[in-house]
Amino acid sequence: PTGSAGVPQFRQLAASDIATGTFGVARIPDLDATKITSGTLPASRGGTGLVPQVSDANRLYGVNAAGDNAEFKALVAGSGITISNTVGSVQISAPGAGTLGWAQGGNSFGQDGVLGTNDARDLAFKTSNATRMTITSGGSVGIGTANPRATLENNGDILLTPAGSGATRTISVADLGTDGTGNNLTISAAKAYSGNYSGGNLDLNAGNGMGAGNGGNVNINAGATTGNGNPGSINITGANAAGGNHNGGSVTITGGSKAGTGTDGNVLLATFRGNVGIGLTNPGTALDVKGGIRPGSSAVVTVTCDSTNEGIIRYNYTSHHSEYCDGTIWRAMTAIAGQTVPNAFSFTDQSNVSGGATITSNAVILSGFTGSLTATCTNCIAIARNGSWGGTTVAGFVNNDTIAIRVTSSVNLGDAVTATTTVGGTTSGTWTVTTTAGTPASFAFTDRTNVSTAMTVTSDEVTLTGFTGPVTATCNDCTGIARNGVWGVSPMPGFNNGDKIRIRQTSNAGAGLATAAQVTVGATTSSVWTVTTSTACQVGIVAGQTCPDGTIYAGSSPDGTVAMYATVCDANQYWNGAACVNCASGLWTGTGSSCATTWTMQWNNGSLNAVDTGYTSAVTGRANTLGLAALADAGAPYNAASYCKNLNAYGHTDWYLPARNELNVVFLNRMAIGNFDLASGLYWSSTEHNDTRAWIQNFSSGDQANMQKQTTGYKIRCVRR
Repeated sequence: PTGSAGVPQFRQLAASDIATGTFGVARIPDLDATKITSGTLPASRGGTGLVPQVSDANRLYGVNAAGDNAEFKALVAGSGITISNTVGSVQISAPGAGTLGWAQGGNSFGQDGVLGTNDARDLAFKTSNATRMTITSGGSVGIGTANPRATLENNGDILLTPAGSGATRTISVADLGTDGTGNNLTISAAKAYSGNYSGGNLDLNAGNGMGAGNGGNVNINAGATTGNGNPGSINITGANAAGGNHNGGSVTITGGSKAGTGTDGNVLLATFRGNVGIGLTNPGTALDVKGGIRPGSSAVVTVTCDSTNEGIIRYNYTSHHSEYCDGTIWRAMTAIAGQTVPNAFSFTDQSNVSGGATITSNAVILSGFTGSLTATCTNCIAIARNGSWGGTTVAGFVNNDTIAIRVTSSVNLGDAVTATTTVGGTTSGTWTVTTTAGTPASFAFTDRTNVSTAMTVTSDEVTLTGFTGPVTATCNDCTGIARNGVWGVSPMPGFNNGDKIRIRQTSNAGAGLATAAQVTVGATTSSVWTVTTSTACQVGIVAGQTCPDGTIYAGSSPDGTVAMYATVCDANQYWNGAACVNCASGLWTGTGSSCATTWTMQWNNGSLNAVDTGYTSAVTGRANTLGLAALADAGAPYNAASYCKNLNAYGHTDWYLPARNELNVVFLNRMAIGNFDLASGLYWSSTEHNDTRAWIQNFSSGDQANMQKQTTGYKIRCVRR
């Protein structure tokens, strides 16, 4: 050191200035970072001997494995060790002494592993940072809840994984394994918490069968006994109402419904050498009921008495007494002591029976009396006791015998005969037997007007009632008769009550004229059915003359027998009182200047699709039109034909696109009819030439030719007959 006395000054120290040995106690002023500028202090002189690098961040200084030098090393955690590096500190945690802790992937402790708390704390299990299960310090387990209210509480459903086909999963209380009473098992639905709410239901459902399998069973078994102990009981109790005017909970036990030809499931109250009690807890016999028993709960107890139901009892709501099945018939349980006349009885009336036939009543059980009685009848021809027939007086009837009677039905249609029988002092109700009416009630069809001339017209459908049949329908003025939609010709047999009938006739060939037809079914003839054609032109009218309905007489059809009528103007035009004027767009409605729908004037839908429709007739334009308008093929809609089919003009809806020869009739009378394009007008017909072409006619030259169906700009003039 240098400097004045008492104030030492130090120079910078080099590594060579510090030798081995131990410094004595000395007061050395603090050295700041500026005092040491270079070099590395070796470990032998108190330094590290190392130059820190960036890669040594968060590493510790220590002696190397050989013990002869120092180095920076990263700490590596071993089994049971956790190292957490934070700025300025290193935290190392380890389990208690003598253990290795829990490791990812499992442990091999060599002894039982223990996970838990040693103090009075809960143990929680988490996934996705949410607590899923909690074991409380008191030992209760909660799944989905952190505060279990029982030894095990699950906030959710419980599903038992199947162990295989037909295997059994069991929920039970374990045996004690020593002397003592077996523990109880209680399964309860939740009660309402507060307010006027209902308690929860408890459902025990077996699994449904699939395919051809059977539905599962529900078995509830109490604990068995050993030695001289009592077996456990099964208590199924509906909950009591808490207050007010509310109902107690019901207990419903229902057998499963059958499928197909299977058998409905039974509700079995099975005991092992014990009794079943209903309404009491100590039954004294196999079935002990506290209260009444109602065998059947409706006015008609529909249980068949046969060998499989022998021994079944029922209550007869007609004769008001109990009966039992003896394997063949129902018999009264007992006769009424001291009563020597049967209970009231009657037979079931019969109707629509054949005339002059022997008719047998249903068998009736005689009950409610004692002794042997004789039966007589009024207006009957025979009496049967237990199925054995005799005359009109039969003796030997005892309680629970059956009785039946016979009569001869009237020979007149719709007529009735009656009969009664007396057993002891009881006379049956009047038994009525009525013959069939034999002929339908009156019926009629709805008249038709404004129909086209010389066409087949079908009536509306009428239901025939009031008879039995079968009877025959005849109609001399009809072209056909239909029974339930099946057409035939007159006469048509086989009509029964409830059948439906329709007829057809051909309308008059003249305008404004009627035809009539009637059909007779059995002995009933329908009202006159009238078909009237629409009013048209006067007799003797010439081509081009305007008819009363506004149409133009276009001449006779190619066969020379049927008048044809045309519209005043071409398609997409209307008559303004002086001339035909183009519509702004669409289909003329027949009155005024209204054109409601845009219409394209190609023969087909304007496509190049080649379709052979088969409508090639040169004389039946109506048939062509109706057929084309109904098609739904690649060429549809067929615009020219559809225009005329959809036209509603002058009060008529039976317009059509004329066939090739019909169009020529219109051409020949073009000057009289008027309003045609005579300069360059080409008009479509409904006659197809082949799959791509149809026939047209030039109204300037009269020539006919076949043109591409998709061609636009051709004219249309609709006609009707």
